Amino acid sequence: MEQFYFTKIGQKYAAKTATGSIMEFTIGKFGDGIPVAEPMDLTDLVSPLGELFIFKKTSEGNQVVVQTQFTNVINGEILPAFHLKEIGLFAKLRTADGKEDKDNPETLVAYAHVMGDDYGDYIPNTPTEFIINWPFQISNSQNVSVNVGLMSYALQKDFEELKETVESKPHVAVVY
Repeated sequence: MEQFYFTKIGQKYAAKTATGSIMEFTIGKFGDGIPVAEPMDLTDLVSPLGELFIFKKTSEGNQVVVQTQFTNVINGEILPAFHLKEIGLFAKLRTADGKEDKDNPETLVAYAHVMGDDYGDYIPNTPTEFIINWPFQISNSQNVSVNVGLMSYALQKDFEELKETVESKPHVAVVY
């Protein structure tokens, strides 16, 4: 993903944390759509195909990292092959005392998509899993500036399977 956006609502939610609200990251999604409108105005993915389960949230200093897991196996069924072109992270606001803020429900707060002629990552019709980290860096609490990066990693299980496949081919050399 070449382009990453903190949506307008995401910016609003982040700003509200400076006044006591709590931004709760709830889920991620992935899809194969390309935005035709301004990505910062989106409240959902263009063409969602599945969800990214949030399994870990950490904070250290002024950085928060939300870890999500991608899998193309949904309800025991493998999705047809596709090009991963968009991912998004959703959040909702809670009041300072932890109650749900009904005026600020779950919505898309961070969005990434492919640019130009990029087809995105090809996801085959075989079980595929990997981790996507969403690092948020917060600075200057009076003006709340949020810088978002994006990192993804293959799961150890996937790496081991690939390693076995490559090593089983006598004409392929493997260098570690």
